[in-house]
Amino acid sequence: MIESNNPEINVDELMVKIREEVARRRADVASPSPPLSRPQDSVPTAIEWSSSLSASLPAAEYQARHVGTVPGWARFGGVKRKIARQVARVVLYLSDFIINQQKQVNGTILSALRAIGDGLGRLESRLGEQVQQKDEVAKSLNILQGAVGRVDQEQQATLQRLEAELARREEHIQGVEQEQRAAVQRLEAELARREERENNLEKSLYQLKVNLVQQERRLTLLLEEARKRLPEPFDQQQLQTFVTEEQHRLDALYVSFEDQFRGTREDIKERLRVYLPLLKENGIGMEQMPIVDVGCGRGEWLELLREEGLLAQGVDINRVLIEQCRQQEFKITESDMLAYLRKLPDRSVGAVTGFHIIEHLSLQNLIHLLDETVRVLAPDSVAIFETPNPQNVTVGSCNFYLDPTHQRPLPSATIKFLAEARGLCRVEVLNLHPYPAAFKVDGADLAERFNEFFYGPQDYAVVGWKA
Repeated sequence: MIESNNPEINVDELMVKIREEVARRRADVASPSPPLSRPQDSVPTAIEWSSSLSASLPAAEYQARHVGTVPGWARFGGVKRKIARQVARVVLYLSDFIINQQKQVNGTILSALRAIGDGLGRLESRLGEQVQQKDEVAKSLNILQGAVGRVDQEQQATLQRLEAELARREEHIQGVEQEQRAAVQRLEAELARREERENNLEKSLYQLKVNLVQQERRLTLLLEEARKRLPEPFDQQQLQTFVTEEQHRLDALYVSFEDQFRGTREDIKERLRVYLPLLKENGIGMEQMPIVDVGCGRGEWLELLREEGLLAQGVDINRVLIEQCRQQEFKITESDMLAYLRKLPDRSVGAVTGFHIIEHLSLQNLIHLLDETVRVLAPDSVAIFETPNPQNVTVGSCNFYLDPTHQRPLPSATIKFLAEARGLCRVEVLNLHPYPAAFKVDGADLAERFNEFFYGPQDYAVVGWKA
């Protein structure tokens, strides 16, 4: 401890205070500004750094300027202040070589911080300009978006107008198309009616023509017979000729009836195709096994056989039908079927067929037909007779009687029995032509039985073989 003769000055206390002040100054120089650090979870921006430096640099410069100066020490008075200032000057002078480098470092750091502050200021200014440019770009983008929105709205409105116009035009076109379709349907219906009337007129004209020809033929025959015989009375043969001609008086009417109720040629041909395998599988229809069709009518069966390359001969007594068949160059004979069969040799044909003919015969003539059929058939030849099926209630009670020349309905069991009794073997019954499924009633056993009796097969065929 240094002692002093001046009792008012405590040198030791003064040195302690000087040391504390120097340490404080050094602490102030070492930490000239508040720390610029931020929490670890936050990164300062350039603007924040610039603001922090701008606030800290004046205090740091002030402290740097006063490093190495003696404080005023206002708390000391008189002699104590003078002694303290002198001692401080001595201490500062002695410590100047220590803090000189620190002052230089502080100056360098302050210069660097001032440069950084200036740079940050410029960066802040540039950032401000960029923010302003960004704002301007955002405004321009908003304006552009508004313009695009208006354009979109205008386009949407235009598109809606176009869609509405297109829908209106499509509706108009559909209306026109419907009117055109209706007009076409009316025209087609009118054409169909006119075509039907023309067909009916053609049929009527044809029937009139046939009737006139038949009447002319009968009158010619009558006049010829009268010329031969007059003034003598007619003999038995001439009277028979007149009777025979009388039988043909309704030929044209019956043809018209068949055209009305029998069905089209194509329908009948399609129905008859079921018998073709029976013939082809047994070589029937070849030269040594010809087919005889009794009551051949319009010749649908003869036409189908010719298309299949099979030989066939038709027999009928209706002169109008015979003329139609001859126009199509079918091989046909005008004759009563029993008279024709009786002229054929034994075992000379491969098949005898008759479609919707046996219901026109009396029982006696039906027996004669079966007998002659068995006689003329060659071994392994076949007889086919198709007729309406009276087991179908609608057919047996109504449709059968549409043709006034029908004798009586023929149950299949009866015809099968007669065919076997007169010499045919392997006789079987083929049920044919049921009503379409649309006619039938849905249901269980009762509905099934109802459909069988009312909508079952409309026809059947008895097929028998010659042993």
